[in-house]
Amino acid sequence: MILMRKDRETGFFESEVGSYNIPSMGEYLESIFVIDKEEEDMVHLRITTATPVKDWEYSAIYDYYDEDRVSALDFVIKVEPIEDDYDPLWEVTFKLLDNIEETEEQIQKILETHHIELQEVMQEIEDKEEEYK
Repeated sequence: MILMRKDRETGFFESEVGSYNIPSMGEYLESIFVIDKEEEDMVHLRITTATPVKDWEYSAIYDYYDEDRVSALDFVIKVEPIEDDYDPLWEVTFKLLDNIEETEEQIQKILETHHIELQEVMQEIEDKEEEYK
């Protein structure tokens, strides 16, 4: 995975930050980029569902998904749902580390935590279709 720096003002990609190896759960990764904020490089990792969801599942997933589970990771600064996408989407923000391996571990931990939470949510909502139609 290539991590790119995005200009805060224009939103255009400026340069490559580095190349990272994400061995599993990359299907949850929607996008990733770095923005310089107050002289610190902040990673913005957007995570989603691995497969498209049904219309009724969209709201149900947001209702049952616990962002606190991901934000409880000690390095995560913020988790925000982004509700203007076709499938459920969350943006996770954390500080970019100088060490590539440590950054890879952080990304992998976010993806793993998201996977567990999403699996639990899907089990929880599987019989709630009538409530959301």
